[in-house]
Amino acid sequence: MGATPTASRIDAEAELQARRVGDMTVAAGRHFNRGQRAFFFALAYLGWFLGPLVFLASTVAALFVMARRQYGSDALSSILDPK
Repeated sequence: MGATPTASRIDAEAELQARRVGDMTVAAGRHFNRGQRAFFFALAYLGWFLGPLVFLASTVAALFVMARRQYGSDALSSILDPK
């Protein structure tokens, strides 16, 4: 991102590089979210060592936390807020 041309330089090459940086940012965010979900489910899986009911409860808790982070986040509300 640091090597992206400034806004004063507007040409086809600068636009292409800006698109590439944007695509890279989207890919990085996607991979981060997938890794975070895997981490939450790995924590929930540890409940299996204590029994099936603990595993069920920890999985439901992980789903609840992920749903809250996905659909009730401050970032989502700032995007959807019609100011």
